[in-house]
Amino acid sequence: MNDQQLTKKPNLKFLFLFCFFASLLSFGQKSIRGTITGVDGSPLPDATVLEKGTTNGVQSDIEGKFSLDIANGNATLVISYLGYLSKELAVNNQTNITIVLEEDASELDEVVIIGYGSQNKSKITGSVGFVDSAELDDAIFTDVSQVLQGRTSGVNIINGTGEPGSPARIRIRGNNSINGDNNPLWVVDGVPVSGIPSFSPRDIASFEVLKDAAATSIYGARGANGVVIVNTKRGKKGETQINASSTIGFSEPLARFNVLNGQTYAAYRNEAAANGGGAIPFANPSDFAGQGVDWQDLVSQTGIRKEFDVSMSGGAEKMNFFTAVNYINEKGIFKNNDYERANLRANIDFKALNGLLDVKLSNALTHTVRKGGSFSEGGELSKNQGGIFSAAASEPLVPIDFTGNASNGLLFQNPYLYFTESQRRRAETRILSSIQSTIDIAEGLTFTNNSSVDFFNSSNGLFTPAQLGGEAFLVNGRIRTSSAEQFNFVISNYLKYSKIFSEKHDFNILVGQEYNGFNTRSVSTISENLSTNLFGLDNVGVAGSQLASSNRVEANLQSFFGRLDYSFSDRYLLNATYRADGSSRFSENNKWGFFPSFGGAWLVSNEEFLDDSKISNLKFRVSWGQVGSQAIEPYQSLNQFQSNNVFSTIGNTSSIGIQPANTAGNSELKWETTTTFDIGFDLGLFNNALEFNVSYYNKKTQDLLQLVGLPAQDGFRNILVNLGEVENKGLEIGIFADILRNKEFNWSSSLNLSMNRSKVLDIGTAPRLFPADGQAFTNVFVNTNVYEVGQPIGAFYGWKADGLIQESDFDTSGNPTFSPFNGGETLGGNKYVDVTKDGVLNIDDRVVIGDPNPDAIIGWNNDLSYKDFSLNLFFQASIGNDIANASRYILSTNSANTLQEYYDNRWTPSNPTNNPRYPRPGINNPDTFNSSIIEDGSYLRLKNVTLKYNISLPERWKTLSALEVSLTGTNLLTITNYSGLDPEVDSFDSFRGQGGLFGLDFGTYPTTRLISFGINAQF
Repeated sequence: MNDQQLTKKPNLKFLFLFCFFASLLSFGQKSIRGTITGVDGSPLPDATVLEKGTTNGVQSDIEGKFSLDIANGNATLVISYLGYLSKELAVNNQTNITIVLEEDASELDEVVIIGYGSQNKSKITGSVGFVDSAELDDAIFTDVSQVLQGRTSGVNIINGTGEPGSPARIRIRGNNSINGDNNPLWVVDGVPVSGIPSFSPRDIASFEVLKDAAATSIYGARGANGVVIVNTKRGKKGETQINASSTIGFSEPLARFNVLNGQTYAAYRNEAAANGGGAIPFANPSDFAGQGVDWQDLVSQTGIRKEFDVSMSGGAEKMNFFTAVNYINEKGIFKNNDYERANLRANIDFKALNGLLDVKLSNALTHTVRKGGSFSEGGELSKNQGGIFSAAASEPLVPIDFTGNASNGLLFQNPYLYFTESQRRRAETRILSSIQSTIDIAEGLTFTNNSSVDFFNSSNGLFTPAQLGGEAFLVNGRIRTSSAEQFNFVISNYLKYSKIFSEKHDFNILVGQEYNGFNTRSVSTISENLSTNLFGLDNVGVAGSQLASSNRVEANLQSFFGRLDYSFSDRYLLNATYRADGSSRFSENNKWGFFPSFGGAWLVSNEEFLDDSKISNLKFRVSWGQVGSQAIEPYQSLNQFQSNNVFSTIGNTSSIGIQPANTAGNSELKWETTTTFDIGFDLGLFNNALEFNVSYYNKKTQDLLQLVGLPAQDGFRNILVNLGEVENKGLEIGIFADILRNKEFNWSSSLNLSMNRSKVLDIGTAPRLFPADGQAFTNVFVNTNVYEVGQPIGAFYGWKADGLIQESDFDTSGNPTFSPFNGGETLGGNKYVDVTKDGVLNIDDRVVIGDPNPDAIIGWNNDLSYKDFSLNLFFQASIGNDIANASRYILSTNSANTLQEYYDNRWTPSNPTNNPRYPRPGINNPDTFNSSIIEDGSYLRLKNVTLKYNISLPERWKTLSALEVSLTGTNLLTITNYSGLDPEVDSFDSFRGQGGLFGLDFGTYPTTRLISFGINAQF
């Protein structure tokens, strides 16, 4: 290129022609604004507005408003909205229009997702709960598992800890298993996944919860505990939309332990020492007036939660897309406790082969990092639950950097150093990717392949320096590390055929095959005797001794399934499902399980005799079916061996050897089988302005997988066998009411009530089973939950308290008139009921002392709107469940510091109370798990309040289509008689078999109250 070319003058003719035609195009274009509402005047957000014959279109904002540039004033608009009749409207040179859409009764239930397909909501014969994205936008969620709490009947969700990033416990219609898994199966965009999905809840479009066997049996061996189907958001045809939101919130604990100050503590320790016959540790307690370390305050801080989310969606005739980026940074309420999560999603849908091929790509990448938080150096079942609990239990009359023995003579574990000097880091990366391809083979016949990978990588590190005390002091510092890599994949292939004969007989047939592969590798290390603490977790090479172990697990599941749906005249519905699963986890003779189900329904509202009635929907339904569970660790049917450090008396040396594992193999292992009968009805009145959903179910699980002890000479400790039967039965009621709806004010309300009763029917020849047999987190809490015939699943089991020992409990010769426990005869000590009446108190006198299962759980949601304001109020309640308040027990009897409430009511010669919760301090009072620890855990909670204001924007702001600000309060009010920090607690549900320890409150990370401010913009 030369200089002459660079300085060449522009072609003026070309510029003139370009400007002329551009001006013509601009002159012909027209901007049209409008609002889309229903017949009742309520706005319809996300309605699609297209210029007919083009791909030019937009979606309405949260107020139903839209703005679109069209070719000219003679264009025609096509307006569509899910569940409503589409409408074409000629613009006729208008600039602002109001469009009213009418509901399409035939389309209102078209979007229900079921296993391997979709179905009209009205034609479902099973028990299914539904939650859409509108209910998810009004609360603050960090984890997907939290979203369903109180939103649908039959689902019991407990956020057992307030630690940032901790998942909730989910049970659908009760616990089924002792040693097997009790968690539901999660299905994301048609793909079964392992565990709870870890992506952002903001990516979710809707949930379907499959509860009975007619709905879950299509998932066979993985459906025994219910199925949660997650549908993520996808793009729609029309102009690209961008949604950006940001929230910031501040949190504090709902409550804290009220323990003694320095002066009162000194007096208390003196009293306890005198009662126990020991030396007085503090000469003059009044010297400590106004003194004492408030350890709880010292280790606490105001929590801060920040979340940012940006999504973009749109599409054309043959391709739609939805992409999102989400980031959460949460600083917990304790020092050095942080949670970070970054999430990236890309969902792409496109059509090919002239529309015959439909492809859906779903991809999610999540990375989380958790630092600090609730952990115990001594392991998950430790008497000391780390700094959170010890902050309340610790002696206040020592310096904040103190190490050594406290005034009670025990080794002091400094809670402040615990948070500031120890380190814990948990990092996880997960990739969930799937591709679903559906091709139309012939009229009514389609073939679908759904292939997915679920990759999960995690690392965990815990550094505890010697100065923390406890076990770390004994080994001169310790570093624990572990890492795991999971690679799971699912390949599904199925054919679907749909045909209507004679305009009355509607058949839908599904047949398919599926293969699941599960692969896990893990490595763990323990490094002790650290030469320096400078490197923390980052250099295990400074350890004087190291122990490493590794593991690899591989399993697979091969399945074949089929389903037949038949409808006659859209009134009489039949459903039949059959699935065969072959699992590598079981022995050669028992690898295959077969799971059938049948369902039927009568859609009465489609009968002619109800044509002119106020009943818009009435359906009676009944179902029966079986599902299985293979949720045990692989290789349980085989004898397993493990490495161990074996000491030899010859030469006093040790070496690595091989020894039998604790559990012997059982070649006769087979599936747990759950059989469910369900009957119910759905009723809608006044064009479904008032709806009722009622279900009764009876669910029995047979061939329970449970551990049975073996004689020591066998070389194994126990063996896993099929033995026993449990039952869950209950009633579920859901009510929805569109109470008031007009152009300015709307109010809708939904209430769901779930009542489940569990019972152990058979456990073989043993009188009772303990899910956590012989394993405990203190010397008190051993075998706290029991499986006993005729009793609820996991009932509390212990001694029945009978008050405190008084002077009147002795005869004139000084002999006790009661049965002492382990020689305890001191005044003010605990008494217990001698159930066997043999004059001796021992383990045979234990009985069922409580039930951690709630009698009822309730969720009540209210949505109100007035003009540009909207308000959401969500209440939840649990009624009739008991809690073992271990925190209170330990802080009253076995800790350095104690509760003010215990101190004020304790037994003394001048206050000879008979309340077993307040025994005399310092005496030889044997520790027992007894009925005085059990409390009523019922509560009513205002779980969420969200106030939103939609800011009206000037018409000239074409780029910004909607702007909304919000204020949200979480856990604002709780009404309860429970004396612990929070009645919504479950310290050890994840321990052993997932059905083992539950209803226990001990040292749990406190639940928080959160106030959040948010802004949401749509472009």
